Amino acid sequence: MVVTRQPSNGQPPVQGGTLFSDHAPDPMHAVLEEVRMARSLPSPKMARAIREAAQLSQDRVADALGVSRVCVSRWELGLRKPRRKNRAAWAALLAALSAQVNPS
Repeated sequence: MVVTRQPSNGQPPVQGGTLFSDHAPDPMHAVLEEVRMARSLPSPKMARAIREAAQLSQDRVADALGVSRVCVSRWELGLRKPRRKNRAAWAALLAALSAQVNPS
């Protein structure tokens, strides 16, 4: 949907862009990205291997994600699966660590 924006500098209105401001992230895109990241979660064994290859402790990862070390341990053992935002954050962290450890 094309919208007309009134610039704050007194210039004439600008037509173009999307319904959502160029300055604010598209909420639908954010949700879709969260789902994509969550679905790309590696196996628990692979998750642990990625973390260890990055030479990070479970404590350090837990602090970065705002969860307990026990949560990270259970995720890596496959005893539990992270939910919602923790799942997306865990997937994003693992993807970033994997890219750092295994640059293509």
